[in-house]
Amino acid sequence: LNAHRYTQPRTALPRGPATLPHILSVFKHERPDEFRRHLRVTPLTFDKILAAIIDDSVFCNNSHNEQLPIEHQLGIVLYRFGHYRNGCSVGQVAAWAGVGMGTVLLCTKRVMVAVLRKKFRDVAVCMPTEEEKTAAK
Repeated sequence: LNAHRYTQPRTALPRGPATLPHILSVFKHERPDEFRRHLRVTPLTFDKILAAIIDDSVFCNNSHNEQLPIEHQLGIVLYRFGHYRNGCSVGQVAAWAGVGMGTVLLCTKRVMVAVLRKKFRDVAVCMPTEEEKTAAK
C-alpha cells in the first residue's frame, strides 16, 4: 500500500459532449427562451454582467494554462446558481458544461470574487431612495 495509492485499477470516466458551448453560441442568438431556461437570465442581462466583470483581475493569471473564457465561467456559475438539489451538484454542473468538478469550483470562486467587489456592487446594486422607502412602507 505504501508503494501504490490504489489497490484496485482505476478507469477513466469519459466525458460526454458539453451543452454550454451550444447554449452560448446558438441559443443565445436563436433561442433566447432556451438560453434563459438554462442560465436563468436573458442574453442581454448575461452580456451586461459579462461586460461588468470581464476586466476583473481575478480572471488574469501568469500560468501557462489558460483559464476558460470568462463567458463560459459566468455560464457555469449562472447554471449552478439557477438550479437546486441534484441539478446544482458539482458533478451535474461539470457534466453539463463538459469540464472537471474542480473547474466548476474555480469558476464559482472567480465569478463570486468579481461580483462581490465594490466596483461591481456600485453599478449593479441600487439602494432605494428615501422616497422609495416611504412608498414601500
